[in-house]
This record gives sequence, structure tokens and C-alpha cells, in this order.
Amino acid sequence: MKSPEQTLWKAVLLTAVEDALQGVRSVEVSTARAVADARAKLWFTQPTENMADVCNLAGFDPVAVRDAMRKRIAELQPDVMPDRGVPADLPALTGTGAGTAAQDRLEIGFQNA
Repeated sequence: MKSPEQTLWKAVLLTAVEDALQGVRSVEVSTARAVADARAKLWFTQPTENMADVCNLAGFDPVAVRDAMRKRIAELQPDVMPDRGVPADLPALTGTGAGTAAQDRLEIGFQNA
């Protein structure tokens, strides 16, 4: 049985997934949005304690999530570095990009392909 806390962390993780794959919709200015989008992708593609904590609290294996997201991000951006899934000229950043759509869909999952 899922706890309310786990449901909340799943919503946080879903927001981060949507930000990384669809772009951060909460940022209006194009240059700021580009940075926010890059940060959202980096949050998944570079190992951080923050990402691991969110995954664990949501009930997901952080390594499996990172591997799945690296693959999905690379599929969306064929011109990126294949080993990191992000453009080579972006600095190491942290954070999720803080989206708002997670409240609508709380059931998420990752599969090994």
C-alpha cells in the first residue's frame, strides 16, 4: 500500500520526468527556459544524492531511473553526447526545473527495454 508521502514523491519524480522530456513549461523566457530544460535533463543524467533521494522516496531504484531517462533523453536529442545524454557544452547543474503537471498523473513506472 502506498503512503501519502510516497504518492507525493512520485508526483515530484513525474514532474521531473516531464520537465526533462517535454521541457519546463513554468518558465516563459526562452533563454531561461533553455537553461531550465538543460538542468532538468542533467538532474537525471548525472548522479546526484538529490535525485537518488527522490527516487528512493518514490519507491524507484535511482540507477534504473537514471538509465531509463538517459536512454529517453538521448532518443529525443540525437545530437547529444551518447554517454551522458546531454549537450557537451552545458555545465553541471542540479535541480528539477519545477514543473506543475505531476498532480494530474501520479502513476509512473520505468521499464528495462
